Amino acid sequence: MAGDFRTNFLQICKDNHIQPQESILSYLDGSLGDINKHGSMKTSKLSSTLDLSTCSLSPETCEVLGRVLASDHYYSELKLSDCMIGDEGVKLLVQGLLTNVAIRNLDLKGNNLRGSGTEEVGKLLRHNHTLKRICLEWNSLGLDSSSFVSLAEGIAANTSLQELDLRSNQIHQDSASVLAKALCRNSTLDTIDLRWNTVGLVGGRALSSCFQHNKTLVKLQLAGNNIPQDVLNAVDASCRSNSDSLNMSSKHQTREQLLSREMRHVKKERKREVTDLMKRIDQQGDQLGRNEKNFLQKISRLQEALEERKTAFNALSAQLKSREAELVLTQQQVTEYKEITNRMKEEQTALNKRANDEIQIVREEKGVMESRLVREIAELKDKNFTLEGRSVEVEQKNSHLQEQVYDLKEELTTTQAEMKVQATQAQEKLQKGQHRHQDIQKELSLQHATELSRLQTANDDTEKSYKERIRRLEDHRKEVEEELRKVKSQQLAERLNFEEQLMHTKQKVKEEEQQRSRQLEDRLRMVQLSKDELQQQYSQQSHQISELQARLTNSSVEVEALKRKLDELTQELAGKNNETEAVIGRLEQQYKRQVGRLEGQVLEMEQVKDKYLRIQQEITEQSRKHQTELSRKEGEILSLQDQIRRLEFDMVQARDDETQRASALQAAISSYVQGTPRSPMVTPRR
Repeated sequence: MAGDFRTNFLQICKDNHIQPQESILSYLDGSLGDINKHGSMKTSKLSSTLDLSTCSLSPETCEVLGRVLASDHYYSELKLSDCMIGDEGVKLLVQGLLTNVAIRNLDLKGNNLRGSGTEEVGKLLRHNHTLKRICLEWNSLGLDSSSFVSLAEGIAANTSLQELDLRSNQIHQDSASVLAKALCRNSTLDTIDLRWNTVGLVGGRALSSCFQHNKTLVKLQLAGNNIPQDVLNAVDASCRSNSDSLNMSSKHQTREQLLSREMRHVKKERKREVTDLMKRIDQQGDQLGRNEKNFLQKISRLQEALEERKTAFNALSAQLKSREAELVLTQQQVTEYKEITNRMKEEQTALNKRANDEIQIVREEKGVMESRLVREIAELKDKNFTLEGRSVEVEQKNSHLQEQVYDLKEELTTTQAEMKVQATQAQEKLQKGQHRHQDIQKELSLQHATELSRLQTANDDTEKSYKERIRRLEDHRKEVEEELRKVKSQQLAERLNFEEQLMHTKQKVKEEEQQRSRQLEDRLRMVQLSKDELQQQYSQQSHQISELQARLTNSSVEVEALKRKLDELTQELAGKNNETEAVIGRLEQQYKRQVGRLEGQVLEMEQVKDKYLRIQQEITEQSRKHQTELSRKEGEILSLQDQIRRLEFDMVQARDDETQRASALQAAISSYVQGTPRSPMVTPRR
């Protein structure tokens, strides 16, 4: 917006310590007032133009404007006519315009642009690709041919500029030829105004020759340039031919657009048809999927029902088995009850006979029972005496075991004493060996002394015998020393062996003592345990004796109770026989009913299995149908794709035919234009 432009302008002026020009501020304030007065919709055309014409702008102001315009997106037209900004101001202004993408029209009329300014304008045209119209009237761009070359290069490289105004810029024939070369490479300019320059005949011919390569330039004004009329007519004719060709190309483009629209419409229709077919296929596939899901759900339900029936069947079979087992048990019980009843009847008859016999014998048996009880009491007393004897024997065994323990302890002491004796014997052997060693040493010393005495007595003999004896003695001494060394080594080895044997014997004795002590402790524990067990057995036997006495008292009471129970059992047997017969009848009826129910359930299960098989067959048939339909639909899709490819191929061929026709028309038009007779030459008027 204009307000943002004003704030940015003031902020940059403040940052660079530049005093903003009052003319620019007044213009910006006026544009803001117009916007507030008339509204944004009415003043949109005016507000998008930044018109600073006839305002003398300093280089600092141009630099600030360039910075603000570099990021501005509001203004689409910039008018700086008659501002006298010069080359330095244009340079600073162009730095911002290089990155601007909003300005379409630029007016730099009457700003005294020369060498470096011309180069900056060429730089702007090379890098800015959004400008559509630029006005450079009343400047001096053609004075320096080298700087004009940069402007021409910018024109050649630009791809957006459509209108260029170069009136009154002192463009001579060299600059015009450079401009003609640039126009050969440009493909966007359609109007150029070169009036009131010094192009001349050479420049005019160069400009007319550029039309051989440039087919977009429609209007080229060259009045006031000292160019002959025939050259001007040639330029006008080439401009008209370019306009005609452009019209033809525009018509051709419109036709192509129409054809492309029609083709797009056809493609859209084909795509719609294809999409409709695909939607139908998808819908059919969805329906098939739904049907499959429904079938699967039905199958799952049937499977669940089958499983439930199976579980019920299994439960019923288990109940049958349990009932059969119960029936077997009841039959066994019935047979047992029958056997019991038969036995009870037999026993009852026998008991009746016995009761009659026993009533007569009871009195005799009472005396016999009393005598038996007396005998049993005597036997129990005898048993008591025998148990007391056994307890005495156990105590004797205990004392005997204690004596064995004492004997074992004495054996331990004797073994320890023997081990000590063995140790003392080993020590005595060592001492004897040491005494032997000392005796040998003493004997050797005595022998040595005797030999010395002999040698002393033999010294009086001749020197020859003395020397011989000395030699012999030296040899003998060496032998003795060797024997002594051997004896010492043997003594050391024997001593080490004795010490090792002593260590081994001590370790063995310790281990044996430990084992014996452990064995004795185990024996003591076993003896104590056996003693405890004997005491427990004694207490149990005494308790059993007391229980037997109590049983004797209870047995007489139980005999009388049994006689009473016999009478009760006879009565109960009669009632139970009736009950068992009724229970057997009921169980037989229930068994028959359950068998009938199970047979009906088995038939139902067979029917369900048949239904399940039928459903599976139907599912397989439907899946086959679904697969055949899918294959058929895929064939249709492939055929449609082939048709689409053929249509695209036909469209490409039609497009190629149209391009060939257009090229043929273009060639015909160009040949027609080249074959037209030229107009008669007219002398130019001054």
